[in-house]
Amino acid sequence: MRTPKKKDRTVRVAKPPSYALKVRVEGPAVHRKSIPIPDLVKICEAIQSAVHRQAEAMQKPQANTLRRGPITASAQQECTLELTAITSGSTGLTFRYSKSQQHLPLPGSPHFGTDVLAQVAETVRDFAGRKEHPAPNVDPGVLDSLRDLSEVLETKRITRIQLSVPKSNGKVRTIRASVTPAVGSRIAARVKAANAQVVKTAAATTIAATIATWGPAPNANL
Repeated sequence: MRTPKKKDRTVRVAKPPSYALKVRVEGPAVHRKSIPIPDLVKICEAIQSAVHRQAEAMQKPQANTLRRGPITASAQQECTLELTAITSGSTGLTFRYSKSQQHLPLPGSPHFGTDVLAQVAETVRDFAGRKEHPAPNVDPGVLDSLRDLSEVLETKRITRIQLSVPKSNGKVRTIRASVTPAVGSRIAARVKAANAQVVKTAAATTIAATIATWGPAPNANL
């Protein structure tokens, strides 16, 4: 009589991805495992700027991420990326965290850097949707960096930049969002409107301060 096989009740844990961010670049200037250096540099700088500013905004919601000067030490330590590979097909750029002692999170484990990247991707995805007012709470600095990223498309050498962020929440899922000319136009319009509001507010503040220096109006009956 054959002994029945025991059922394998081992809980299989999804294997974490080997990257923190994957960027797929498409366009006439993109070939197998190659991309023009000026475009590569601008893409990397804009993404890193958006990630650092998002990290600062999440750590300190009242922070002015548009300020000039270095980023905070904590944002730099936790959320600096490094390019690890250029893959084939439509050129793909893979990034990981540069912090040496920091490993990619296991499924279900919270990780600040992962949350930052996910938020950046979700902001881009919001602008790609049909909402009349996408990403209403986006940080101005992050918006400015995403505008810089979209400007890579202006030469038409590149037509699409797709961001893929693996996020662990019990199981690994990937957040995907694409920067296209249409998305870039929506982001640029939002930046323009925000800048106009800043100028308007500054002008009102200046006028109020000037009036305050005049002192009380003289009494006409005297």
